[in-house]
Amino acid sequence: MNWGRYPRWSNPEEFKEARIHVRELSREIWLDENNILFDFSVNHRDMPTNEIPSQSAKLITCNKYKTDCYKFEDYYPWENFVDIVWVTFYNRWKATYSRQRYSPNRILNDTNRNTLSRLKSFNKPIFIDEVGTTAVRYSWAYNFLKSKIIYDTEYYKKNERLSQLTNFMLENPEIIWMTYFNTDFTNWMTKRIPWEADRAIINTNNNKIYYWIYDLYQNENKRDFERLKNMFSTYNKENTVYITKKQKEELAKYMIENFWKEETMNRIEIITNYTNNKDVKNILNDVRKIINEKY
Repeated sequence: MNWGRYPRWSNPEEFKEARIHVRELSREIWLDENNILFDFSVNHRDMPTNEIPSQSAKLITCNKYKTDCYKFEDYYPWENFVDIVWVTFYNRWKATYSRQRYSPNRILNDTNRNTLSRLKSFNKPIFIDEVGTTAVRYSWAYNFLKSKIIYDTEYYKKNERLSQLTNFMLENPEIIWMTYFNTDFTNWMTKRIPWEADRAIINTNNNKIYYWIYDLYQNENKRDFERLKNMFSTYNKENTVYITKKQKEELAKYMIENFWKEETMNRIEIITNYTNNKDVKNILNDVRKIINEKY
């Protein structure tokens, strides 16, 4: 509702009345916090509009100094009508146009908006309901061919973003859940493009897996981010994965140390089912054998 291109955007008072009404209806049919929770979901930037909400509506960019601009706090109903607050943010890198690469910390702690501190002020659990990133990153002006080359040769840089996301969540314990927007469709989900705007971290279309998602927010302590570097991120032009026997043994040890054996085997099974890449399947099968033999 703080992003004026969607019909749910409205006058804040009307919005609050509607939310309260729906919540009260739920109580009338004996639904309570044990079987239904009400969330308050915002975009990381307040960008309402003075026009009819649509994808072409001219948006107003709010900041902490702008007083004539609806901010998400204006839509917040009474304290006991919200159980969870949610926030959405994306990192597009190079996706048909140039956009700077910002870390999750930079996006949600931007001094012009202070989004995270404002969310924390509600004293509610915080969820990230949509987050995603693209693989392509370079410093020069946007170029279609360059984007494709970078995607084919350096797509693993998306792991940097995933590690930033892991760190960010560990540093902010109020954030207790995250939903990653895994898609390789662009143009409003109508066209498949195997580079540029691809946000998928498990991508069966391109047989690519970004290993850092395996460990996202699983441990209480920060990890050594170099430990699995290049484990699953080095493909050649034929999408062949190169990984030595020693690396397989290190991977098996790492997974057992961080997850119990049953969970490790479950993760291997899930990843095996997700990928069509025969090399990845063979690697995972070898890792499974090592675990059965040594652990």
